[in-house]
Amino acid sequence: MALLIGLALCTPPAHARHYPIEIYRSDSGLPQAQVISICQDRQGAIWFGTYSGLCYFDGVEFHTLTWPDGPRGREINRIMAARDGTLWVATGVGLSRLRDGRWRDYTAEDGLPTRWINDLLDDGEGGVWLAHYLGLLHLHNDGTVEQGTDLHEYLGNTVFCLTRGADGALWGGTAGGVFTIRNGECRWFTRKDGMGGDEFYDIIALSSGEIIAGGFEGVSRRDRSGKWEPVDLGPLETNGLVINALAKDDSGNLNIGTTRGLLIIDKHGGHHLVNRDNGLEDDFIHDLVTDYEGNLWLGTEIGAARLGSHKAMACPPPGPGPSWNRETEVSGSPPSGE
Repeated sequence: MALLIGLALCTPPAHARHYPIEIYRSDSGLPQAQVISICQDRQGAIWFGTYSGLCYFDGVEFHTLTWPDGPRGREINRIMAARDGTLWVATGVGLSRLRDGRWRDYTAEDGLPTRWINDLLDDGEGGVWLAHYLGLLHLHNDGTVEQGTDLHEYLGNTVFCLTRGADGALWGGTAGGVFTIRNGECRWFTRKDGMGGDEFYDIIALSSGEIIAGGFEGVSRRDRSGKWEPVDLGPLETNGLVINALAKDDSGNLNIGTTRGLLIIDKHGGHHLVNRDNGLEDDFIHDLVTDYEGNLWLGTEIGAARLGSHKAMACPPPGPGPSWNRETEVSGSPPSGE
């Protein structure tokens, strides 16, 4: 059962704002407490990736999908819902795709890394870009895999996150800065370009053309003129701080998921810190997603949380029925090496 708590945010200069927060744990239906990745599909279902499996929330209850009726591998690193309705799931043993109610698995035999896929990005053509510890890969709709541009010339290190800019350019955060690729050309940005750090774990693009990247000890914003500058994090001490997730909501708030709680920067520049002192059960935030109803979902070390006054959207099952099919026949036990 979810726990409903009245949440008062700190910092507002005049009137404290109150948000309801709903907590979901293993006893609520999650397969495991650590929620690493969250996304919402086109039908409205909220998907959760944990270290012990994949599940979705239909607005009423959780449903866990296990192999062979789910992805190949229980350790879920990343989930991404593409515009065409495909669900992509990065696991501890490779990549799985749910399309038209059928699962397909991709492994090292298909030219993909088997572990440490850090992020997934829809290519808009039925394929997916993959950020991983060796760089950037592009899995095309026909199953072919290619190295994304000649990034090792520029990067030579881990790619943690990906996004698509308002102008169509590909952006990524790495262990050595931020890159962008447009028309096959790669540009590189680091601390010397005005950024507040060099290691970035999440990156988002706004419709205004701005780019925001967060990572080790800070957040940086690139304005429409191309100028980078650090973002003021208000009450948060940046020494040793890790920013894992960023999300902009319909109210104009910038939501920042950190290892010390949720920081909300409102459209007026006000800072509001949400942590264990005022409603959260855990300060370590892995992921953030804003749903169609305007709620903010958080993945933490000990469960998920929904911040907002709207009910979760009720939706039909994201498949043809209680049984899921695979594009290839499977037999035996679930794969090992997770």
